[in-house]
Amino acid sequence: ARGNTEYEYSLVPVINNVEGNLNTNSVKSEFDGFYFIENDVVFRAFVNLQLSHQRNQMGNTISTLGNKYPFYITNGANSYDSGQLTATFFDIGLDNEITEENAWQFRQAVDDFLSNGNPKILKNDEGKMWMIAIVDNIPQDFSQHWNMPIHTITWTEIGDCENVDDLYDNNFIDIDSRLIR
Repeated sequence: ARGNTEYEYSLVPVINNVEGNLNTNSVKSEFDGFYFIENDVVFRAFVNLQLSHQRNQMGNTISTLGNKYPFYITNGANSYDSGQLTATFFDIGLDNEITEENAWQFRQAVDDFLSNGNPKILKNDEGKMWMIAIVDNIPQDFSQHWNMPIHTITWTEIGDCENVDDLYDNNFIDIDSRLIR
């Protein structure tokens, strides 16, 4: 679910192939920070956040003789985002306290997660959400605190978070909608 977004859902009870009364409710998705998500793993970053991203499109400018302005040619439908996020990950206990004991184990789990090559969903509290691949090394800056590095994560959008086929193809869901008819 996107952050800062209201969703409406409905439940329809069915007994002996007879539909009961429709029950509709709504819920607003609210959270803080950025989340990196795989099928069954989630890591949250909410400190030292800095996001930059851009929309990418492919095209070429061609200068010709005798024309003041060049031609612009686009060959395809490419239109995807890429960017960089800096963030600090903390191990938060059930009491919402930062756990520093054995923080190196948590950092190791974060590093393993970020560098495992699996697609991820990156979303923030504002409502932005991308299906991404992490595409570069992940440097860590320990200058602010020896036990809480700032990670720099470079990513590229590889699919649509709201497309069922993209979710299946990238292992976020287990059911291929193309097989259901």
